Amino acid sequence: MLYLGISLLGLLAGVMSGLFGIGGGIVMVPLLTTVFGFSLLSASGSSLAALLLPVSLTAILEYRKKGNLDIRVAAIFAFGIFCGSFFGANFAIYLPITILQTIYGGFLLWVCYRFSGFKLFPKQNPGKKQDDNGNMSHTILKILPWGIFAGVLAGLFGIGGGIVMVPIMVTVLKFNPQTAIATSLAALLPPSGLPGVISYYNAGHVDIIIALILAVGLDIGAYFGAKINLSLSTQNVKRLYAFFLFVMAVNYIISALT
Repeated sequence: MLYLGISLLGLLAGVMSGLFGIGGGIVMVPLLTTVFGFSLLSASGSSLAALLLPVSLTAILEYRKKGNLDIRVAAIFAFGIFCGSFFGANFAIYLPITILQTIYGGFLLWVCYRFSGFKLFPKQNPGKKQDDNGNMSHTILKILPWGIFAGVLAGLFGIGGGIVMVPIMVTVLKFNPQTAIATSLAALLPPSGLPGVISYYNAGHVDIIIALILAVGLDIGAYFGAKINLSLSTQNVKRLYAFFLFVMAVNYIISALT
């Protein structure tokens, strides 16, 4: 029954991944801890390990068919995540659990706000981002720091980093939403979280079997999530997800304070 439940969790996380351009860890970690009884560190380590496999490939191919993909920007973000995840994971391992729970709860509240519909996906003109002269304007120096920041959060919370990349690409780098989602998923395609996973594994916080089951569910679910995104309005889904994150955030903060 445990493995069946984990499979369904991976499937759900995959749908959310393809739908919103996130890695899926922001779904897996809270449910692994609250429903399946994993410690926060084990949930984060196993979630990050699941994201090492190319679980978003099917979704990326769907977005690519529609021309919603920027490989160059995805590669820069991927490199930043690779560099940052090591520091985030080591920081999490040595933090007192109550402090980590409080920080994680606060992080979920921020994500809840981002997904609640308040200017998360402002209207943009279709196509890639351009400067006033129509030239590609985003350099490595402009994008890489955001990638490193996403990597630190990925290692710290066991997430892929998409929850940071998508809002940044839309609000700061001025991507249209679907291009931001596709590019975020592509940035998560390489094993960019490997340094973080190694740190968690060496500390005994990675369950390989659980990670593999989650990865299979993620791969299947991401395809359907991308299909939904490309065919339907997702505002109500985002608000429902925001409510779920709010409940999880409050639970983490209360657990840390009691």
